[in-house]
Amino acid sequence: MLSLRQKLIIGLTLLIVLILGTAAVLFVKEKQDALISDAYTSTSNFVEFTSGSIGKDYDLYWLQKGFVFFNREISSLLSKTSVVSSIKVYSYGGELLYDSDTELEKPYSGNKRATNDSLLLSQIHSKLTSVQDTDKNLFFLKKDSSNIVSYTDASEKVPLVFDPTARLKNFVTSAKDQYAIVYELNYDVFDQKLIDIRNRMIALAVFGILIGIVFSILFSTRIVGPIRQLVDAAAVLSKGDYSGRVTITTGDELEVLGKSFNTMAEEIDKNTRLALYKERVTKELELAAKIQSEILPKKLPNLPSLDISAGIIPAEEVGGDCYDFLEVGDRRMIFYLGDATGHGVPAGIMVSVANALFYYLSHRKALMEIMVEANSVIKAKTASNMFMTLACLEWNDDKKILRYVNAGHEPLLIYHAKDKKAEEVRGGGMALGMLPDNSKVLKEIVLTFDIGDTLVIYSDGLPECWKDEKECFGMERLTALVAQHGGLPSSLAIRNAILSEIKQYAGTYKQMDDMTIIVVKRKL
Repeated sequence: MLSLRQKLIIGLTLLIVLILGTAAVLFVKEKQDALISDAYTSTSNFVEFTSGSIGKDYDLYWLQKGFVFFNREISSLLSKTSVVSSIKVYSYGGELLYDSDTELEKPYSGNKRATNDSLLLSQIHSKLTSVQDTDKNLFFLKKDSSNIVSYTDASEKVPLVFDPTARLKNFVTSAKDQYAIVYELNYDVFDQKLIDIRNRMIALAVFGILIGIVFSILFSTRIVGPIRQLVDAAAVLSKGDYSGRVTITTGDELEVLGKSFNTMAEEIDKNTRLALYKERVTKELELAAKIQSEILPKKLPNLPSLDISAGIIPAEEVGGDCYDFLEVGDRRMIFYLGDATGHGVPAGIMVSVANALFYYLSHRKALMEIMVEANSVIKAKTASNMFMTLACLEWNDDKKILRYVNAGHEPLLIYHAKDKKAEEVRGGGMALGMLPDNSKVLKEIVLTFDIGDTLVIYSDGLPECWKDEKECFGMERLTALVAQHGGLPSSLAIRNAILSEIKQYAGTYKQMDDMTIIVVKRKL
């Protein structure tokens, strides 16, 4: 039977072999991909910047019998790249006009040369730059107006996925709209670099394995003491004393284990304290929710001409929606529904600020004045990423006039008793707190609100109520719901019918946002 010390030596040695071997394979693969990708990039640039000059030099020197000058230019170009092994010039008809492999010493003087390679011919016939990899896959490079390259087939209509780490056989591009320049590629230089890298990684791995064996022997001789420390400390921890710690300085996995044990003891102690803190926070959140509920109107206005109902279903203990009804004398009532950014405590604080603001500003004579002043305070006194959409309305009970200003909120829905249809009223505007001065983006609308009509104001939690991760209730369903139930005899019945159907739609799926609704039905 193997001793613990022997098992550790064998196990750690095998582990080191596995780690170093895997690291070496991954490193070589990554280096290979990087080298080939760099080769593609450098060759692509080389092709782009040399094809034009090759075409010009061919006309200037080669066609004028200046063989020496042309070959000197070609040799100079080939010396600047380690990937391109040869350069060939073809006519668009497929005739080989020049080959650097055979014509550096003297020009070819035999019969016309033509290629039988169908892939190469399709590259030559195209005026787009193209590449062919060693697996005979062909890609044509197409640039858009922004000079961004995409890859297609020969028809230029079917997009292809190009792998820049694939080995290429050639690049083919046009020159002077007369020639096709073929750049043949060779990866011998890169293969030699990879061989050198592999050899260095093997040597490093062997050295690492030897060091690992020595390390395993030293490690196994020092393992018994630290293990005893851990056993004793665990016994203390099991008795509920979380202050016990171990001191292990072996410089290996046991030291990590000792630190992990200490961390675990600290986490247990911290979690115990956290449980107490969480209990206290829960109570504070309950208190915050209670305070917020106190801010909401406890009693709805009792106007002869209007039947009013409202309600809010927060997504968390503290919601980000608010509403209020403010009777400001002369049979005039201001009422609004707002939706602060997000939900939870930050949104709840903003809601409290907004409620106080509108209570203070409600005696202003005009809705626009209220909205502009409220916006300036919210912009100045809240964080830059906090804002509130809000629909604000004014009902004049003497004149039976309904005015409306929207600050980026959801459209109102009005059920017209005359034709039994629901209408969306979009007020536009921009959320409060987004601009220092919103006076130019708001506008006041006078709404048609006849006897028997029903007004529905709501937060985005209603149309954006999700039944699963893909589908939500939506405006079309909500509008149809108002049209269906808008003729019920009371605002409370309408409100309950709408909320009931939306909650039934959501089923057991988690509520993602606060749901608030105001229903106003005109009686007289």
